[in-house]
Amino acid sequence: MNFFVKIFLTTFILSQSSAGEVNALGIVRSIDQTTYRAQDHGLTDLAVDIYAPQIRKKLNDALIFGDINNLVFKVYWVSSGKRHIEIKGIPSTGFPKLKEDLRKIIEEKLEYLFPRKLEDELSGFDLFYRSDKGKKRVVCVPKDELNFISEIVLSLDKKSDLKKITKMTSNGATEYYISLSRNKKSKKMSYVKEARKVISRRGQEEETKIYIRHMQKDGFWIPDEINIYSSQKLKQPMKRNKLYKRNNLFTLDFRNYQINKGKAQQKLARIGQSK
Repeated sequence: MNFFVKIFLTTFILSQSSAGEVNALGIVRSIDQTTYRAQDHGLTDLAVDIYAPQIRKKLNDALIFGDINNLVFKVYWVSSGKRHIEIKGIPSTGFPKLKEDLRKIIEEKLEYLFPRKLEDELSGFDLFYRSDKGKKRVVCVPKDELNFISEIVLSLDKKSDLKKITKMTSNGATEYYISLSRNKKSKKMSYVKEARKVISRRGQEEETKIYIRHMQKDGFWIPDEINIYSSQKLKQPMKRNKLYKRNNLFTLDFRNYQINKGKAQQKLARIGQSK
């Protein structure tokens, strides 16, 4: 982020609210305190099987491993944050780069299972509260002027629930629209039921819709199935900017949860001993 742009933004925001930083941090902490995270309610050890049928189909279409009948990503997690993803259904040896890429695909989706606290996500930003014509926002300016992200804006509703997150970079903007829900099983705390992400940059637009189905397991409110629909609209300069459209569906099916039974700790201990 340009140093002078940062100075301008910081000065402008401060001029709008003398107590902005205090209010903003309080709002962020309030969001965290009312957001359901299983790890805040006694979850310390978790093992689960994740099925991703679209990944299996692509591997089968590419004939890399022959015909894969059953592809399973076994996820092990403990409260210290350590985790391991084991891939079952393909040969245990060979193809290290491909396997690492597959693990990364699943790793990125684990944020829906183990959401981080918003305050931790924004630890590298200065926070300022803004209220214009009833619209409440928390503006986040990076402390490091070299940060790839130039600004993050949290948009709130009248109850100060988080409704939208906008991330600005030199290449464009990414907008996250969030639909929250609450029920007795989530202890009346908020959880993400649906979300929509829109990425706009240089004539290209990508939209992702995320639908999360939850279930109660051993007293915890956790994902049962996640469906991710993505669509891309790309301008093609060689074809007079004609739009190219592509749609994809990606499903994650969570099965065989083993919660607080020590399975993950045992697995991680075995991995540590084998190194």
